Amino acid sequence: MKKSSSKSQSFLDFLFSFVPLLAVELVLLTAMNFATQQLTYRLLAIVILAFCILPVVDALQRAQKNMGFIFLLLQSLCLILYMGLSIFFGVNKNSNFTIVIAIILGSYAFYGIGLYYGLFENRLKIKNIIAMTYLGIGLYTLICLIRTIYGMGTPFYVLILANISVYLKYQARLITFGIFGTQLFDYGVSILANFAFISASGLFTLFFIDHKKSPFYFYSVLFGGICGLATIILIPMPFALMVFIILMIGFLLFKLKINNKHLRLSLLIGFGVLSLILMILYAVFRLDFHNNPTRYTKVLSPAAIALLTPRIGIINGFGNIKTLFANTQLIGSKFTSTVVSSGSVFLDILGQDGILAFVFLCVFIGVTIYQLIIFWLRCSQRDLKAGITALVISYLVTISVNYVGSNITDDFVFLPIVLLVGYISMHNLDIQKTQVNKEMQDKNLDLE
Repeated sequence: MKKSSSKSQSFLDFLFSFVPLLAVELVLLTAMNFATQQLTYRLLAIVILAFCILPVVDALQRAQKNMGFIFLLLQSLCLILYMGLSIFFGVNKNSNFTIVIAIILGSYAFYGIGLYYGLFENRLKIKNIIAMTYLGIGLYTLICLIRTIYGMGTPFYVLILANISVYLKYQARLITFGIFGTQLFDYGVSILANFAFISASGLFTLFFIDHKKSPFYFYSVLFGGICGLATIILIPMPFALMVFIILMIGFLLFKLKINNKHLRLSLLIGFGVLSLILMILYAVFRLDFHNNPTRYTKVLSPAAIALLTPRIGIINGFGNIKTLFANTQLIGSKFTSTVVSSGSVFLDILGQDGILAFVFLCVFIGVTIYQLIIFWLRCSQRDLKAGITALVISYLVTISVNYVGSNITDDFVFLPIVLLVGYISMHNLDIQKTQVNKEMQDKNLDLE
């Protein structure tokens, strides 16, 4: 009996060393989009999950009577069903069954690793995962920025080239084959803006991190934030900068120590309403600019137009929304090979993958937002919840209003975000985790 307990304890100790070592490397390489080997990283995630799936399954079985388990189960099912419908029946469907299964299971494996981190959060440091996510996206953004400025010949080229070429000011060079190959994309600035904005969101988190207690976490997030903000300014990307400033003020309001809860809540709601009004007014201006460009070109310089009218996904793609709706069906799409983009992942999935895929994705994101709110209220570590919240919210903002792509499952940033979503979902089952730990201690498997 003692030998069995000793072996079990040794295996757990091995997992606590082995899983974090591979997980942080996996997240860093994935967030960097290194060598664009997303399928390989998904397969590696499956291997990692295979080592740690048993305690996760055991914990979930014991948590079945809890309401939080229902939300976690709903979240998991919607994620799998969305990916399955999208990949099997969507515009970008894949006929290779092995690759499809690897993509679906691999994506879910990231979620499962997050569940494992949430189960044993006292032994595993999720802050390292957040740090690696910011490091990876920051490095990717920085390399794209350097290569773009070198290729264009100057920083601030969106403004400088506005007088020369309408076409060039929208381009950026993005990494396509590891760190050694780049490709010029017509919508490159919009795509790069997403990575830059997500990376820059790390600067929000710095207000909540003690650099003396968590130096690696602090400087990793700082590096990613600087890379993202530098890219936003040096291209420049005015819309991304505007949204960045709005969210920065929002995080500062959270940081303010206001004893009067009603006053604090009123400030947050008031700022949120004001921000929403400003965004609506800007959208109205962009719509009018699209319909009556000569009204503005007569009074504004090319540089001013470049600043006020950058290519933003949902604003530039609204002309395609009618086409998307005309081809929408319950499962899949009437499109064959042509991909029409609206600039928002929700509308794209509705038109390209079908109504059911759209519903499952909306439910998944809705449950995720609910779990994030519960996590923010329950978690006592301000630096941890600030880091996760900044990443998740900034990612949701980019896919909602500036999505440039064909399928969210092909987005490499999606994978570490899903891992963090798994973590907060398991974290919210803290009562069950205590129960599991006590029962495992009774079996001489002391996790502490």
